[in-house]
Amino acid sequence: MNPDPQPIVPTPSFDVWNASLGSAAVAIGTRGFPDALAAVLKLLAPFQMMNGFLYSRDGHAFDLYNEKIVAERSVIVDRYLAGAFVLDPFYDAVRSDDSERMIVMRDIAPDDFQQTEYYRLHYATTRIVDEIGFVMRLEAGFIGVLSLSRTGTAPLFSQDDLQRLRAAAPVICAFGERHWFHVPGLSLNIENAPPARIEHPLLTRA
Repeated sequence: MNPDPQPIVPTPSFDVWNASLGSAAVAIGTRGFPDALAAVLKLLAPFQMMNGFLYSRDGHAFDLYNEKIVAERSVIVDRYLAGAFVLDPFYDAVRSDDSERMIVMRDIAPDDFQQTEYYRLHYATTRIVDEIGFVMRLEAGFIGVLSLSRTGTAPLFSQDDLQRLRAAAPVICAFGERHWFHVPGLSLNIENAPPARIEHPLLTRA
């Protein structure tokens, strides 16, 4: 099935943008921040899912923000953290360049992405059709990626969508770093963390 036609998203007025951005700034450090940030981002481009993962220097992945994912958690979060992340083009991208920026899946994925193990046995099961990520530098060398995804029959992000989101990336990354910089609930000494493993019997390391 082809994605739905591209929605036309008007550029938000300066007043609306500033008010929304201000609300997100005030919410930094509170449980309301992710929703406030999502409201800011939806002024620039609609999306169906916002979630994020955290990567350590020694090759482990952790949950950064997946609070809104419930029914699909075993596929989108648990399987990913169990080891599928090692095949993720986003993971490869931030391991080679941890600078704050926006990354676009279709720009960094291999040309045969839909034939890769990662796509066929994990990515396709998430129903994600397009994804962008904001790269954030967090404490003790952790790197966070906050993703916005289009799912199901939603259209791909348009070039206008990507231009608006990329222009906002410095602010989004700065806000995200301020909110998530300290890694709550994680011991920063993760020497005893289990090694990455891939639980799907057909999914193997590249």
